Amino acid sequence: MAQVNSSPFVFVTGGDVTGGSRTIADTNSAPGESVSLTATATDRDGTIASTQWLINGAQVATGTSATLTLPDGATVVTFRATDNRGATTYTNVTITVTPFNSAPNSAPAVAFVWGDRTIFDTNGTAGELVYFEVIRSDSDGTIESSQWLINGVKVGKPERFGPLFGLFVLADGVTTVTYSATDNRGATTSTTTTITVIAPPVVEAEQSPIPTVQQVKRLRSLQQRLITI
Repeated sequence: MAQVNSSPFVFVTGGDVTGGSRTIADTNSAPGESVSLTATATDRDGTIASTQWLINGAQVATGTSATLTLPDGATVVTFRATDNRGATTYTNVTITVTPFNSAPNSAPAVAFVWGDRTIFDTNGTAGELVYFEVIRSDSDGTIESSQWLINGVKVGKPERFGPLFGLFVLADGVTTVTYSATDNRGATTSTTTTITVIAPPVVEAEQSPIPTVQQVKRLRSLQQRLITI
């Protein structure tokens, strides 16, 4: 009596996926992700003749380990082993690659430490040096760049102050100062404050009063009398 052939035993054991289904995040901005898989195949009454990895029925790799580039979304990967007598066993794993940046992006939060301010011009020249400080954060990423604007015009600033501080000479009168921050996914948030610089009072030179006709006549009469004396 011929001995009944036992089919191989197969199991996905390691790599990025072990056992059943797995969800993996896409780690770059390009669609798809490289996924590593490892499996075991044993045969209690013979030997393993071949192993294959298949996607949608098509072979994509052989051996007990493979690195596959899978698209974003769900993909069923099959590992199949065949023994020396032709018996075949397979197991499926579903790998779901979540698209990069699939979650909505939260824009940065920015705010001036001090709000609108009125400042007196403290020197004799027009304009005043004004200091600014902001706070900022990004709940789901990082701040990549920032920009200062005065009355809507972009301005540079000395780098030694860092991205959260500004020091600018503002003209007397009303000036709007804007700070904008852009995160690693391109979202930008701006905040604006209004600064009013009060010009120093103008001191006019004291002018001598214009004498009246009567005063001129009296002055001339006094001069004549002084000459006579």
